Amino acid sequence: MCTGTTDASGDAAHVGPPSREAGFSLIETVVALAIFALAFGALYRNFDSGWRGVLSAEIEAEALEVAKSRLAVTGIETALVEGRQSGRTPDGVTWEVDVRRYVPARAQSAEIDARTVGKVEDAYWVVVRAGRAAAGGAISDPRSGSGSARVELETIKLGARP
Repeated sequence: MCTGTTDASGDAAHVGPPSREAGFSLIETVVALAIFALAFGALYRNFDSGWRGVLSAEIEAEALEVAKSRLAVTGIETALVEGRQSGRTPDGVTWEVDVRRYVPARAQSAEIDARTVGKVEDAYWVVVRAGRAAAGGAISDPRSGSGSARVELETIKLGARP
């Protein structure tokens, strides 16, 4: 006993409620969309963080080149005179050069005689900071952990002999 109808080929056509396997339910579709949204969000965060890292590395490399060039010209193109100089490149990298007289630790404690002090009298600490300027215009300390790309180079340079 067949309660259905037959088609042109004589096979019985299925009549009755649709099969549960005929398609996706609304709940399955919503769950799939939620999983897709979570996966897409995670991928977006990873790509965004990667691009920020690339940009930060490019800015730090540019700041390092500016700092190296400023350190190289100090004492050659600019005199070794105590004080601070600052400037900005056309690309927007701000730099500061801080020159201070070098005083050996032994000279500060009076364990060194006048002849030795005279020999290091023409020595200077040179500190160069470079990076993108903060909102106030000053370059922050590179060890502050602010996340900005800042570099600081320091060395001792000898001044000109009289």
